[in-house]
Amino acid sequence: MAAVSGTQTRLEVNVGMSGEQTLAQTLVPSASDSRAIDLSDCTLGEFRILRTLGSGGMAQVYLAEQTSLKRNVAIKVMRSDFGSDETHRKRFEHEARAAAGLNHPNIVQVFAVGEEENIQYIAQEYVQGANLRQYLQKKKPPTAHIGMHLMKQVSSALHAAHQAGIVHRDIKPENIMVTRRMVAKVTDFGLAQLTLGGERVNLTQMGVTMGTPLYMSPEQVNGAAVDARSDLYSMGVTFYHLLSGSPPFRAATAFALAYKHLNEDAPPLQDLRPDLPPSLIKVVHRLMSKDPAERFPDARAVLTELKRIEKSGETGGSFAQAEEPRPSESWRDAKPTSRQLKKYGLWCLAVFLIASGAGRDLRRQNPLDAPVKTMTSVEIEETAQEQVRVAMSLKKGPSRSERQEEAWQIVIDEFPDSRGAVLEAHRELGLLQLKSRRYKDALAHFDELARENDNRWKADGVAGQAVLAMLAERYEDSHELISIKLANHRDLVSPELKKLVAEAEERNSRFSSTDEIDFESLFESPVEN
Repeated sequence: MAAVSGTQTRLEVNVGMSGEQTLAQTLVPSASDSRAIDLSDCTLGEFRILRTLGSGGMAQVYLAEQTSLKRNVAIKVMRSDFGSDETHRKRFEHEARAAAGLNHPNIVQVFAVGEEENIQYIAQEYVQGANLRQYLQKKKPPTAHIGMHLMKQVSSALHAAHQAGIVHRDIKPENIMVTRRMVAKVTDFGLAQLTLGGERVNLTQMGVTMGTPLYMSPEQVNGAAVDARSDLYSMGVTFYHLLSGSPPFRAATAFALAYKHLNEDAPPLQDLRPDLPPSLIKVVHRLMSKDPAERFPDARAVLTELKRIEKSGETGGSFAQAEEPRPSESWRDAKPTSRQLKKYGLWCLAVFLIASGAGRDLRRQNPLDAPVKTMTSVEIEETAQEQVRVAMSLKKGPSRSERQEEAWQIVIDEFPDSRGAVLEAHRELGLLQLKSRRYKDALAHFDELARENDNRWKADGVAGQAVLAMLAERYEDSHELISIKLANHRDLVSPELKKLVAEAEERNSRFSSTDEIDFESLFESPVEN
């Protein structure tokens, strides 16, 4: 039998079955043997099963290798006790068809759907990470910035699904995976309600209401028709749970829980997390409105509002663009405007009058009363541009570090109105002091950059903060800065800092507590539905 070629001995050892059994029979434990079946080394089409990852409500999940492409995938194999149930078989098929039609970075991608010896399976993207429920079990509720980051990605995923006519119907922490780089991926479209060719496919027959009671919308609880806004309610409950640390409603029975979804308001999130921005709290509570009409009209509207909040800087991690973006040409090459030339002319006139008139009185004053200039080994130039060129030229030569610092400090002290030059000086001083292990001094310069609205300078500031956090052995803080705040702006980081960020990432991976978690083993326990 091709599907199990070379695997019979392994199967006999694990489950004590005879060599005559088929692959389908290996999925059905006998009444006298309830041990979990091990399909390691079995083959389903071009997929070689490596080991068990876990099991869900209707499928067993395995790690497998796609032999043609030499990549790891997750294989969902329909549970044997559902094999003879036509309703469940249809649900499994529709899950595959629904997810296979979606191609989005925040949705777990389906690669193939197949059947081998009457065993249905789905091959999908293998996500190395944890779901939101496991995230909460290992960590405290995230900051507003991380919560916003994940909500935006889930909203984007739901918008793509809803545009394709798919309502997920089972949004919950277990169905939102998070990678180490904090990329959220929605999975399990097994409860999706599809509209195919104008025909409504109803998979809630025999009075069974699909979904998970902790996160179900009021209309799901009532068994009424649902639309995309039902997913928004479930997303609101999910992120209420994520941000507060517990679901908004708890009860001893599913019926009592359903009653609360229908009739009770969730405790104010503000009382549980007073540190969260009021606008973010407002979004979560609006998502959980009992009346679908009072929620956001669609997932795109949610995403738009989240972006607005992030751009406002309320979450403390915005990379919002400055109101007056820096021009594309370098500040060093910028040409003076007519207003600047006019001001310069008036200034020259004033200087001339002082020199020719009032200057005579000044010369009669005691020379000892003149202010003393700070002695420096670096000459002070006439313009910020010239001073920057001097600082850059000092990268070579003896005692270059001290003289460089002096030259860059002159830029900050003597030319405070030349903002581009001052910011460049902060970056270079941060790097110089980082190299000389004066970390506190370096942090002050990177903090200054991180407060900027211009993304190019802000990215350098955050990069420096991340490197310093790693050096202080705050690996999770460093990882968060890199994976969240720098996520969309790494290409703006200057080359020297970019190299340091890469080194920080490597060190974070080796020493952070995040990496001490065996993400793969997290999926070895059954996943609740």
